[in-house]
Amino acid sequence: MEFQQAKRLEVRTLQNIQIETLRKVHFIGISSSFSSFSANVLYNRGVHLTASEYDQGNEQGEYWREKGILYPEGHNAEYVTPDIDLVVFPNAPSLDNPEVEQTYKLNLPHICSAELLGLVTREYRTIAVTGTHGKTTTTAMIIWLLTQTVGEPNYAACDKDQIIGLNKSINLTSETDLFVLEADEYMEKFLLTTPNPWISVVTHVDLDHTDYFEDQAAYNEAFKKFLLPTRNTIVVDLSGNNESAIVDQLQAMRKDLDIIDVRLHKQVMKEFDLQFPGTHNLLNGLKAYLVGMQLNIPRHDILEALNSYKGVTRRFEYIGENASNNLLYKDYAHNPQKIKACLESVQEKHPHRRKILVFEPHSIERCYSFSREFAIAIEKADVVIVVSIYTPIREQSNPRYDHLISSEEFAEHLQVHNPDKPVSFAGSIERAFEMLSSIEQNDSDVIVFASAGILHQEVDMRMEVPAKSTPITTS
Repeated sequence: MEFQQAKRLEVRTLQNIQIETLRKVHFIGISSSFSSFSANVLYNRGVHLTASEYDQGNEQGEYWREKGILYPEGHNAEYVTPDIDLVVFPNAPSLDNPEVEQTYKLNLPHICSAELLGLVTREYRTIAVTGTHGKTTTTAMIIWLLTQTVGEPNYAACDKDQIIGLNKSINLTSETDLFVLEADEYMEKFLLTTPNPWISVVTHVDLDHTDYFEDQAAYNEAFKKFLLPTRNTIVVDLSGNNESAIVDQLQAMRKDLDIIDVRLHKQVMKEFDLQFPGTHNLLNGLKAYLVGMQLNIPRHDILEALNSYKGVTRRFEYIGENASNNLLYKDYAHNPQKIKACLESVQEKHPHRRKILVFEPHSIERCYSFSREFAIAIEKADVVIVVSIYTPIREQSNPRYDHLISSEEFAEHLQVHNPDKPVSFAGSIERAFEMLSSIEQNDSDVIVFASAGILHQEVDMRMEVPAKSTPITTS
């Protein structure tokens, strides 16, 4: 089922849903940060919960199993019963899911997890971080800053990743009404998760998700709709054309909006002593700093907290040395801007080492739409190994993607535009590791595994002990 179809179906029943009157709620999928946070809110209110989940081999799966809420195996129509007051769908529900079919058959009220999150957090002061890239790190920095200064806030962020030092991606507390959210623009989900943000933080507005947004204008329009109902302050860097155009339109519509222009405060970055290299991380830190100032946190405390920030898993995450004494990093980089920023961080931190990029592209649509930008983004790598494009479920059953661009064609495009750089197509992840072993030079390489797909899982499996000081082998 297409997202927009699902959204229309849900909105028809949404007006009849009163969160306060719910007695029994069933979640079709509960392991995402959105679903888990909302489920915790309802659970604490005494609502009877049931849930199903295909992939239960994670921390959230174990958490909900221990509470007796998660059914033991996958999805089953029998889990959806007539006494349920509300069924919570995934954000992109599939009609062939037996529980979705049963929900329609029984004509039960239903809602997507993004919209439920917006409902259960409507009384919070929500700090929403959005943007094409940098939002996970900026969100994590804000959460870390608040935790170290005024107390751990409510938050739903990072999804499958964790904030290092906090070791989780969601938190629910009655000690504060602050809620920090990573607001994803894909399919305009941020309009559902955060209908009225208290503080909005914008990282970058560079076109992405071209399977949903037709062009940059459509992308900008979505951000404008998201930012318009902001209740307090918008933190944004107006040095970009897209960001400045959006803010110009917003100010014409709302004279009362408080806009903090990040570029006017860049002198503060000289006082940072962050543990992570790269100008992009300094800018992420500056946005977090400005949020802290809005909350009247003492300046010295803000700087001290940010300088102690330890990062997020899979965001330029150092994972150790391999048997050849080469340095290994993982990064979630999956669009051109993130690839470029990651390689710039490597160059800054290890200027005298050879940089090897093992890249698992994510999404056929993205590879096709931004092939030129990817070719430019890899320029700072010395060697590139490309594995097959990771194809998300939404593309697997759509014939549009059968002949758009192949993995081999994508790798060839990177090579053609970088004729002096060895760009090799490995195909399988196993073959990529074989190629990597054959080209490594002892004590002289930095190897970056860039992926939003399954490559990271293979890297983790090859680590005998997941400790930074433990050597691992790439062969």
